[in-house]
Amino acid sequence: MKLALWTYEGPPHVGAMRVATAMRDVHYVLHAPQGDTYADLLFTMIERRNKRPPV
Repeated sequence: MKLALWTYEGPPHVGAMRVATAMRDVHYVLHAPQGDTYADLLFTMIERRNKRPPV
């Protein structure tokens, strides 16, 4: 596999997902610390809310 340097403006996992879906026979695995969810990121970091969402 050859890797290239590229830039994607958006959440990093979305850019990696787009690359992975363009390939054949590739498994895309996301790992996050226990209790960490995309909803937490979406509501606390992107929207700048000071409370965690009820997820």
